[in-house]
Amino acid sequence: APPLEDERHPAFSKMFVCGEFVPRLNGLLFTRRPRSSHDTPPVLLHRVVFGAPDMDLAGFDTDRRSFLGRSGDPQRPHGIVEGLSGTVGWTLDPIMSLQVRLVLEPQERRQFAFLTMVAGSPGSVLELAERYAGFASLDWTLGDAAAEAAREAQLVGLEPDRLPEVATLASLLI
Repeated sequence: APPLEDERHPAFSKMFVCGEFVPRLNGLLFTRRPRSSHDTPPVLLHRVVFGAPDMDLAGFDTDRRSFLGRSGDPQRPHGIVEGLSGTVGWTLDPIMSLQVRLVLEPQERRQFAFLTMVAGSPGSVLELAERYAGFASLDWTLGDAAAEAAREAQLVGLEPDRLPEVATLASLLI
């Protein structure tokens, strides 16, 4: 929604978001009901990428009420204590919750990454997800982004120690 419209009615905007589980991507796909026939809302995918084939997703949830539980305690949410419910569909207050459980032996190291991506259509976001399905592609992308950010900072004459200030200012402007 346009920012001013969303600010006026944030709860109303959330009511029209649908979440679905995409097993092959270990992810949650969110779509928003269009407000008009000319509206093309973005599509969001939140997923987990594992660094080893023996790791697995333990649960997911897209409903904040289910996640928090009956008492609604954010300090001790039901979804963390009891496990996630697997709720999907149209909810009054959507969330993106993926759960990974693993047991580590002493000195053992495991990698996994949570990714959130947005595109203009379900097909586009799923294609994007397939492109970033492994740690090699993630490492390459992050390295490429860091190099591009350094080039842009040099181009506009920003010194590295000023970058945190610029990032803070940019976030306030956005």
